[in-house]
Amino acid sequence: MQPDCNVKNGVVVTSAIEHILKKMESTNIAICKGAIGCGKTTALDYVTKVFKDEGWQIECIEEFIDESCIDRALKSNKTVLCCDNYCGSFGCQMFSQEVLARNERTIEAILSSERKIRVLIGIHNHVYDEINSTIGHRCFLHHTNSLVDLDSLSKSELLWIFKTQEEKGTTKQEEKGTTKQEEKGTTKQEPKSYEDLLAMTTRRSDMVGLPFQTMMMHALPDICFSEAFCNNPFQIITEHFKMLSRQDKRKFDSFLYIMCAMIFNQNAEKFDQTVASAISNNLDFHWVKYYVNELAPFLKIEDNCAELKHELIAIAVFHTFLEVFENPWSIFNACDIRKTLELIRPEDENRKPHPFAIPLSRVSFKSIRLTLETGIREANMNMEGHPLMNYFHEK
Repeated sequence: MQPDCNVKNGVVVTSAIEHILKKMESTNIAICKGAIGCGKTTALDYVTKVFKDEGWQIECIEEFIDESCIDRALKSNKTVLCCDNYCGSFGCQMFSQEVLARNERTIEAILSSERKIRVLIGIHNHVYDEINSTIGHRCFLHHTNSLVDLDSLSKSELLWIFKTQEEKGTTKQEEKGTTKQEEKGTTKQEPKSYEDLLAMTTRRSDMVGLPFQTMMMHALPDICFSEAFCNNPFQIITEHFKMLSRQDKRKFDSFLYIMCAMIFNQNAEKFDQTVASAISNNLDFHWVKYYVNELAPFLKIEDNCAELKHELIAIAVFHTFLEVFENPWSIFNACDIRKTLELIRPEDENRKPHPFAIPLSRVSFKSIRLTLETGIREANMNMEGHPLMNYFHEK
């Protein structure tokens, strides 16, 4: 491995991260764009830490930059306003010209301030593309020179990311006093060579970022350290979850509960029965806790709190439930309505849906229409422009 990139505080400082830092020195906005799993959040976290160490106030928000952000951006003479997952974490949730215009006005108002303000935006490729193919975004058009592509990795950067992830995993196992095999009950794995990694990723899918793929190679090497996974990572991981749902439904139900609850505290013994009932009548706290260790390859576990380690895993779990179970729409009572609407699109929509969308037929829509309407109303969501509105307008 050539030392053409630095590793600082466990983060591989890629040329893309260096590019973000240079952009923010010369301009007041950087728009960081990449495939889901490209390391976008890691890059934003690193950049904001650099600015924080230099005395800047950091204000972090998710998904939208509306009027409420102005006061936060102006509270200090030197502020970085960082918005991760702009316009959606799983898929696009920005279809309203009115809401989009408010976001654009807010961004321009912040940038025109006399104070030293930097705006740092992270957005997934499929969200960016869906916005541009539907309503467009003036901010993107006005600041094309501020775009940073997060998908380009040199071979050396890829290998350093792979090595750094491996070291982090080993450190966590040592802290727990276990080996990866003891945790998962698997046989000892032969070490994988860097040459094999480079060969497999040469013809990989560009819909999913390399850092996610290498993370899963360490977590689940039997399945993910393969050409099949590199060629179609989302399909392979979804097929794995389908097999899990058939072989051990209670284990998959526990997995689904963690996804819907977002965080599962193993010490709290508080159980959201509404979420559990939407999944299965036989699910309880002790079963979910029992399966946490077996689901460890897909979870981030800190201080006995478990959550899915990446949004792509959540999308795959969601897809699996809707495709495999007899009454899949019951899950809509348990999931965050905003995330649900990021993922579902009309089955017969003329335009091409984003690659992780779930097609919803008119027949299925009729059976869950009331559930969706209730969730939208309770969340006070603006649904203007969402593709599903074609269904809502039909009698």
